[in-house]
Amino acid sequence: KDVNIMRVPPDCIIDLEEDSPDLADLTEIYINEVRDFFETYTPTPLDSLNLFELFADPKIYNVISQLREGPLPKEKIISMVSDSSSKALIKSLDILVNKSIIQEFSYSGENLYLLKTDVVLTASFPEYLKKLLPHDMKGYIARQYSHKPLVVKDEKDKKAPEKFSEEDLIEKSNYNAISKIENEIDIESNFDENRKLISDRFKTLIGQSEEKKKKE
Repeated sequence: KDVNIMRVPPDCIIDLEEDSPDLADLTEIYINEVRDFFETYTPTPLDSLNLFELFADPKIYNVISQLREGPLPKEKIISMVSDSSSKALIKSLDILVNKSIIQEFSYSGENLYLLKTDVVLTASFPEYLKKLLPHDMKGYIARQYSHKPLVVKDEKDKKAPEKFSEEDLIEKSNYNAISKIENEIDIESNFDENRKLISDRFKTLIGQSEEKKKKE
């Protein structure tokens, strides 16, 4: 599967607007900060890589989780950790500010942090990989790499195993076969080159299976 990471406006903006009408001026500041960011934001592969690295850090992810509830005073955030950990937390906050994940601003005499952009992960199966399966290979690959073997219901039905359609077999097996190939191929590199690599890998998989049969 392709796993993607993307920036989205934080949900806490809506919660703040609906649940805290007395903080309308703060909400307006918050909305303006988020709107200004997304009006000029352009997703890039480098930004996605940075987001993956940030969210893989438990300390940074903890800060983001806290700010998903709404803006928090800087002192309150720092008080959540011990004195020995405060330096590391401040460093994490600075990184998030530099990466435009959070924003620091002054409100009613306090220094607040707000979550400028939240981040979500999405997963999808690459459509172009499905299209690369040659029609005459689909049934063979399905039989060789199906994660569920064909079985009979009881002993007396051995001569009449349950029948599966070719489409059922392909659905069960293609994901496993393609996942094995994906582990060996960088799908972010040249698309045409990948088409050839994937095609070659399917031929290799089939060749390995045929060779094994001959030896048996």
